[in-house]
Amino acid sequence: MKLEKERHPRYSDKQLEAEATKRFEATGRDFIARTLALARQLRPRAAWGYYAFPYCFNMNGQKQEDCSPEVQRENDRIQWMFDGSDIIYPSVYLREKLSPGERVKLIRGRVREAVRVAKRAKTGQDRPRVLTYIRYVYTDSIKYLTEVSGAGSEISELARREFAKLHAICSRGCLAGGNVLRKLHGMVEHQLT
Repeated sequence: MKLEKERHPRYSDKQLEAEATKRFEATGRDFIARTLALARQLRPRAAWGYYAFPYCFNMNGQKQEDCSPEVQRENDRIQWMFDGSDIIYPSVYLREKLSPGERVKLIRGRVREAVRVAKRAKTGQDRPRVLTYIRYVYTDSIKYLTEVSGAGSEISELARREFAKLHAICSRGCLAGGNVLRKLHGMVEHQLT
């Protein structure tokens, strides 16, 4: 705001905020686009996109399966980012406190939103693929997905989706306790066979 006040000393606070928002978003968009372009230049045979987009926030509060219309509009505002991506990486980190059915709804809603923005993408080549990230440890406990009754349905739901590939990742803090790779391999083998 200070910078905008110097540029436009006669603007009202509301006008200054609008100008600062516009400049910030344009700079952010330029940064993201240039980062993707540089990544492609340095690794031209790789596939690029931004992790954890599109946003969804489903299964919070009202426990709605689909992403809210407001969040979909926000994702539409950043459609340019999906247009420039090779892969869309929605995040489906799960909470143990949700029931197995609620966890499946969370996955379906987030993957459906990722597919929606992928289908809208304006690219000169193929549309972006959807590669779903799932953390194999619940975010609200240190239990593996298979250690909770009925939890295998989440991985099965992802496996059933032809348009979504499963990519399990380990984020900070989930390495504690045991042979993680062995447990992950066993979990995926059990759920997908």
